Amino acid sequence: MPAPRWGSSEETFPHAAEPPLAPDPEAPIYAELARLWLEAGRAVPGVPDPVWEGLASRPPGM
Repeated sequence: MPAPRWGSSEETFPHAAEPPLAPDPEAPIYAELARLWLEAGRAVPGVPDPVWEGLASRPPGM
């Protein structure tokens, strides 16, 4: 049986994936979704959430 052949180190070791790009808040589909979520009282990424801020500012155990 022949010995296994190994490629270069670039082929052997995987590279880290590039982080995903942040969505463009001005993109029509994202802007429409954000508007609908805001109207429904839902949390929207990038918009402060007063309910969460109130809960997170409480002392532990309250």
